[in-house]
Amino acid sequence: MTHLPLPTGRGKTFSKGVGIAAILAMVLSALGVAPALAEGGERTITVAGSLQNELGCSADWQPACAATTLPMVSPDVYEATFTVPAGSYEFKMAVDGDWAENYGAQGVADGPNIPLVLAGATELVISYDDVSHLVSMV
Repeated sequence: MTHLPLPTGRGKTFSKGVGIAAILAMVLSALGVAPALAEGGERTITVAGSLQNELGCSADWQPACAATTLPMVSPDVYEATFTVPAGSYEFKMAVDGDWAENYGAQGVADGPNIPLVLAGATELVISYDDVSHLVSMV
């Protein structure tokens, strides 16, 4: 069995309660190995569509726009609240800032756009489940 020293002396300190995942990430980093994202791990989920310009992005259909990224609120669930002006919109959920992985209506990979029609400005909570790939709005 090979024993690897924990990285020290490089500005990294360990405090009581540091998780094993954090220590493993530091060890892998010291070895020059990029850890793969675990199944169900936190990813970047973005509402990408024709409403992005209204929500602070420089243009629509930008899967990497931080203004419409949903933070993880519990394991595999991402959610954010937006004030969306009246209008007809379409969007998808883009994963990790590009179109390589995206989910549309009914959680279908590369599926049809999700329609959104609002008669007036609405505060909208958009939730995305990263297991079923379904979107909910309230």
